[in-house]
Amino acid sequence: MIHFDKSFGPTATNLFRISRDDVRSVMRKPDHQEMIWDLDKIHVSTLYLRTLTGGQAPREVLLQTRPDGDDEIIHAAFPVPPSGEHEGYSPLEKLRWLAESFGVPFKLGTQRSRFVVSERVPTPQG
Repeated sequence: MIHFDKSFGPTATNLFRISRDDVRSVMRKPDHQEMIWDLDKIHVSTLYLRTLTGGQAPREVLLQTRPDGDDEIIHAAFPVPPSGEHEGYSPLEKLRWLAESFGVPFKLGTQRSRFVVSERVPTPQG
């Protein structure tokens, strides 16, 4: 079963114009799907990518979900701007491209990164 994370609403629907019906359509028939595993080989996220065509100009949508038992929680949805620069990229590569192109820069100690959805930054113990 699909559930929507409480953070999904305003950004995806108001800013990006990605509806819950769009999300369901992407998940039903993705063009590409990629599971993300942590270092302990635990499934932590799935990325879905699909070009939607219904009633408007084609647009590519990238979803990020996280597992919750047998359910999937929709964590984020992003429009992928048209560009030949990222043609043929995997869903994870497209997410990285979005982060590098549009993410908010942040610095933690000496480490620099770009924030898109959530970020884990390893910190020294002690």
